[in-house]
Amino acid sequence: MRIYAWASSLVYCFGIPAALWVALYRHRHELNPPKYEDEARAVKARMKNKKLLADPVIGLALPYKPRFWWYEVYTMGRRLALTCVVLIFKSLGSVTILVVSVSFVTLVVERECERPRASARPTRREAEVKT
Repeated sequence: MRIYAWASSLVYCFGIPAALWVALYRHRHELNPPKYEDEARAVKARMKNKKLLADPVIGLALPYKPRFWWYEVYTMGRRLALTCVVLIFKSLGSVTILVVSVSFVTLVVERECERPRASARPTRREAEVKT
C-alpha cells in the first residue's frame, strides 16, 4: 500500500505539472509569437490560431500574457506546495515557515512578472510608457 501511495504522490505532484509544462513548451512559439513585440498584437494573433483554441490543455495558458505561457505550471506548483507539502511537517512552526516562504516567493514572482494576466489593466508605469 505504501508503494502505491508514493507512486500516486509522485505522479500527482510531479507528473501532472511536468506533463502540462511539456504540452505548453511544445506550443511556446504559438503562445508567444516571436515576430510580435506588442503584446496586444500577439494576443490577437494567438486568438486567431484555431489549433491553439481547439486544444483544451493549451487553453490553460491563454488567459496569461504571451510571454508568461508557463505561468499556469507555476500556479499549479504553488497550490501543491500550499496544500500537499504542508502535510509533511509535524509542527505548526514549520508549516508557518513554509507558507510564509511560498507566499513571499509568489509575491516576488508576480511582481517581476508585472501582472501576468492578459486581461489585467495596465500599471501606471505601463500607461506612462505608452504616452
